[in-house]
Amino acid sequence: MIRISIIRVLLLLSLFTVGLFSLFAIPMDDSPTWTSDLILSKCLAFITLWLFNRLYERWKVADRFIRAFDRWNNKGMENPNPMYVGKIKEKQV
Repeated sequence: MIRISIIRVLLLLSLFTVGLFSLFAIPMDDSPTWTSDLILSKCLAFITLWLFNRLYERWKVADRFIRAFDRWNNKGMENPNPMYVGKIKEKQV
C-alpha cells in the first residue's frame, strides 16, 4: 500500500512540475513556429494541471498520505502564522 501511495505522490509531483514548466515556457524569438509553440505549451500546461487537480481530488479520499497532507494543509489555512497576520494588519492601518 505504501508503494502505491509513493507512486501516486510522485505522479502528482511530476504532473504539477510539468504543468508549471510548460505554463512559464516561452518559445525562442526567432522560431518560425513561435505561435504554435506558445499555444502548444499553454495547452500542455492546462491539460497537466487539470489532470493534477482531478487526480488530487480523487486520491485525497482514497490515499492516506494525500489525505493527511490535505488535512495538514487545511489546518494551516485555519490557523495562519500569527506573525504574518500581524504584519498584514499593520500595513492596513
